[in-house]
Amino acid sequence: MNKVILITLCCCLFYQLAAGYHIIGGEIYYQTIGTTTGGYYRYLITLKLYRDADFTCGERQGCLDRFENPIPISIYTASGMRVGAPVMLSISYTLPLRDTLKNPCLAPQTQHLEVAFYQVEIELPPIPNGYYVTYQRCCRGEKLANIYNSEQEGSTFYTRIPGTESRPNNNSAYFNKDAAIVICSNMPFQYSYAAFDQDGDSLTYHLCQALTGGTSR
Repeated sequence: MNKVILITLCCCLFYQLAAGYHIIGGEIYYQTIGTTTGGYYRYLITLKLYRDADFTCGERQGCLDRFENPIPISIYTASGMRVGAPVMLSISYTLPLRDTLKNPCLAPQTQHLEVAFYQVEIELPPIPNGYYVTYQRCCRGEKLANIYNSEQEGSTFYTRIPGTESRPNNNSAYFNKDAAIVICSNMPFQYSYAAFDQDGDSLTYHLCQALTGGTSR
């Protein structure tokens, strides 16, 4: 089965009462870990969020300069019906990331990032067309030059679990290498975006427009 990996960039987001300007990206994926006696599939859901570890809120009211814990995800059928209440994910562990390319435009500084791995196990019955597992967050950081009205623009991360017409026991592809990447203007840049697939499926990539995210209302 071919699988498509969507690359989501610049996901600086905040809730209505808590401005998480430090969040700069993320990824969500799943792993099939077994079945139940009732015929349900058990999945391990993983959400990765990246933050600017050097960011501090200062005197900004309602600002967050840490990872929120826990956070909610929602599950939908292919027809858009929500399956039960939101599921809460807690942080399993975090990792520090520093720029490993040693680009001279940072000298003598380095870029300090941090990634958090949120995880939870869920059980779902196999159904036609499968499920969408989503995390939505509002909004991005203030005054971003490349995003219009960025303080009101949210983001959505999602992964699709196949239905009975395919392989409900599938495992999604994911990026298994984390690094703090800094690109210097007018300098060559090379980085591998190869992903890992536990099932050995062929992987294809394409760029797409960002999905509508959460709002501050």
